[in-house]
Amino acid sequence: GGTDADKAAFVEAALRHTTIQEQVAGMTAEAGRALSAFRIQAGDAQAANTLGDLLKNMGDADDMAQKITQLDTPQKVSRFLMDARNSGTSDKIVEAWINGLLSGPQTHVRNVVSNAVTAIWHIPETYAASAIGKARQALGSEGEAIPFGEAGARAYAMIRGAKEGVVAGAKAFKTEMSSDGLGRVEFARPRAIPSATVNVAGKELELGGKQIRIPSRALMAEDEFSKAIARRQEIHGLAYRQATKEGLAGDDFASRVAELENNPTPEMQEASQKFAEYQTFQSPLGEV
Repeated sequence: GGTDADKAAFVEAALRHTTIQEQVAGMTAEAGRALSAFRIQAGDAQAANTLGDLLKNMGDADDMAQKITQLDTPQKVSRFLMDARNSGTSDKIVEAWINGLLSGPQTHVRNVVSNAVTAIWHIPETYAASAIGKARQALGSEGEAIPFGEAGARAYAMIRGAKEGVVAGAKAFKTEMSSDGLGRVEFARPRAIPSATVNVAGKELELGGKQIRIPSRALMAEDEFSKAIARRQEIHGLAYRQATKEGLAGDDFASRVAELENNPTPEMQEASQKFAEYQTFQSPLGEV
């Protein structure tokens, strides 16, 4: 029943404990990868709902904490945490079934095309928003209007974001971890099907679950590519907007945009994360 910050501290401690157990037992460091992703996201979280979404994806922290309070020795706690990491047969079946559903190439073509069209459509959408804002100001309406040049700035940012997206997508495909803990597919027990480390021609390869999960890994990589573009679009666009609002021009304008882009404010980071979720159809649904 604690706050999200309390739950975050608890989940991090549990992941760290399980990571140590895995290393001692020589297991694949699944918890270690989860801990790394958790620390990155918890450190970047500026809003309570972001951390809340992350905790939801990490499992039922309240239920786990309640069970641990009923254990009276460190040995029992360790056994519970080790057993909790193991997936049941039903989890393995669901994971294999969902990856089977995602295995058709048409699924990935639709995902890539829909993400790309949404990103491109955002440019004329920004032009339209700018025109509407200017018209409202001309009619005496108060409020901020989007600068006309911001649309061009966002189009330019797509090119830079694509380079970052390739790196982010490759990393997600390899580690099976998204950059923000969110994904298009939600599993009750992620990576339920285990992988065995096998030495092939002098190289250690993980075989088993990692190959079965190729469809969901590909979907995650595609979305990470699009999220990187969206984040760069939003940060560059907001930096352009702020520099315009400050009345700068020429080299001063370019320097201010670069400064904000390289060191975005917490508000800009939060806005870019929400925009990335929106652009990849991962925004939380409303009550209805």
